[in-house]
Amino acid sequence: MNKLVKPIAVGGTFESWPGDPRQTLPMGSMLSGVTGRLDAKIFDRARWVGYPASYGGNLSFSQSVDEGVKRLDAVVFEELENHRYIVLLGYSQGSIVIRRWLQRTSQVAGLVRIVGVGMVADPGREQGQAINVGATWSGIVDVGKAPATITDRWYSVANPLDPITCLPDDSLLRSVAAFTEFFSTNPAYLDDWMRKNIEKLMTRKWQTANVPPASLAWRVPQALEQAGRYLPKDMKVFGRTVLVNPSGGQHTNYGSAQAPSSGRTYTQLLAEKLNQETGKRAK
Repeated sequence: MNKLVKPIAVGGTFESWPGDPRQTLPMGSMLSGVTGRLDAKIFDRARWVGYPASYGGNLSFSQSVDEGVKRLDAVVFEELENHRYIVLLGYSQGSIVIRRWLQRTSQVAGLVRIVGVGMVADPGREQGQAINVGATWSGIVDVGKAPATITDRWYSVANPLDPITCLPDDSLLRSVAAFTEFFSTNPAYLDDWMRKNIEKLMTRKWQTANVPPASLAWRVPQALEQAGRYLPKDMKVFGRTVLVNPSGGQHTNYGSAQAPSSGRTYTQLLAEKLNQETGKRAK
C-alpha cells in the first residue's frame, strides 16, 4: 500500500462538467494553487473528482452536489484501497460536495484515514472555521456542521471580502442562495423548484426569513454591494470591456490575493498548513 498521502480534489462551479473523464488535477483550477505546493515527500499526485459542477444550468446546484457526492464516494474508496491516508480538498461548490459526503457516509471507520480536509472559499463554512485572520462571518449557505470526529484536522481559508464564504448573518444574499439552490434551466425540473420554494415560504425555512421588512431600504443596497464583490473585476463582450468592477473578483482571487497579515496567498497558506499538520498524522 502506498504510504504517501493521496490528495482528492473537488473543484468549484464550472470547473468540471458531466462526464468529465480527468483524474489528474487540471492546471488552472483553483486547487492547483494548493496541490502544487504540497510536499512531495508526504503527498502523492492529486486525484481530480469529475462531476457536473453546475449552478442553475441543466442541473440545479442541489442536483449537481448530489452527483458530486456519488462521484466522491467512488473515488475515496478506490483510493483507500491503494493509499493508507487521504486528504480532501474542496473549492467553492466542491467544498459543499465534501461536506455532504462527510455527513452522509456511513463508513465512520474510514474517516480516521482522512488526515486532512482543506477548504478554499467554502460556502458552508462555519463561523470561526478559518486558519487566516479576519473571516468574521460564516458562509452563504447553511449545510450543517462538519462531523465532530474530523474537525481537528479541518483547515479552511476564507477571504473576508468574499460574500460566498464570509457573509453577515442578515444579508439578503442568503435568501437568494436559499431560493435558487433547486433552480435549473431544464423545464423538467421547474415544477420541483417551484414546489420546494413554496414550501420554504409556507414554513419560513430559510436563513433570513425573519429579517424585518422595514430594513429592506438599506439591506438591498448592502446586498448589491456584496454581490459586486463576488462578480468579476471586469466584464467583457466580444473582447471589449463593458463594465469595470474594482471591488470584484473576491471569490476567485485566492491564488493571487494575500491573506490578511500573512504575506502569503490563501492557497499558499493552506498548502503550508497541510504540509505541517498532515505529516504529523500520516505516520
